[in-house]
Amino acid sequence: MVWHPKAVFVINFRYHVVSLTSVFLALAIGLVLGTAALNGPLLNNLNDRVSSLTKSKDQLRAQVGELESAVNQHGNYTRELAPTVLDGKLRNKSVVLISVLGADSKDREGVINMLQVGGARITGSLRLNDRYLDPASDEVLHDLASRRVPAGVNLPNNGEGAVTASTVLASVLTKPAISTDTRTTILQAFTELGMLTPEGKIDGTADSVVFLFGSASTKRDAGNKTKTAVTTVAAFSGVNSNVVAAAPSAGGGANPIAALRSNGETKNTVSTVDGLSRAEGQLGIAMALVQQYAGGSGHYGTGAGAVSQVPKIA
Repeated sequence: MVWHPKAVFVINFRYHVVSLTSVFLALAIGLVLGTAALNGPLLNNLNDRVSSLTKSKDQLRAQVGELESAVNQHGNYTRELAPTVLDGKLRNKSVVLISVLGADSKDREGVINMLQVGGARITGSLRLNDRYLDPASDEVLHDLASRRVPAGVNLPNNGEGAVTASTVLASVLTKPAISTDTRTTILQAFTELGMLTPEGKIDGTADSVVFLFGSASTKRDAGNKTKTAVTTVAAFSGVNSNVVAAAPSAGGGANPIAALRSNGETKNTVSTVDGLSRAEGQLGIAMALVQQYAGGSGHYGTGAGAVSQVPKIA
């Protein structure tokens, strides 16, 4: 019997199809049988892992809740204690607040409340914008300040825009001899150039200054802006000796508090406080201001460079 080539091809093709089908069927059966054999132990182990992770997550959530509750209770205790600690020691004192480098408005309100508990009058607050701190604005600042010098104010001769501008601002915010019209005109000029933003009305001059900073930045230009901020604080301190600076922490990135604590111009004159976002830090700011009025200074909080959590005041 002679087979036609096409018939042989069809038979061979069918043979291979049947063979491949048999192989895949065997693999499928093996996979099913293997899965069935291992399904119990693997699934049980996986369920145990999931249960364990869920339990750990719940425990961590509970611990976080307990810690947050403890922090809130400690903050409430600090706020209740503040009137006794401050005992009107800031009565007849006036303060202007300057926010820099992303300071939180909630932190500012907390500080204002604490200062008022001590009896201080808040003359106002303003925010130095990023443009003010940008080294590229140095020439603009110098030109602006040089054209807006109040009578009786001596400008430094170093030619630095930030120093010149900060000397002018410190003078109009803290020197009683400068008229309301002059102060308003100068602040408006800085505002129109985008250098600062008033946060409400500035009501008269202050006899002390509190700088509030945001969290330390890790951005590429943070180091230069922090350097300008430190220069600004130093210039204010040169005009008015009662200066306190505060931030949420003293570490991380280009931190202004760390820089002020190590800077030769400010480390022995400007008081610093880390922990700005906490009630105890806000109380520390008020206490540091009391110490400044008494002729002292220091560095307080829990971060690097702090000598104690709060200053000792009489």
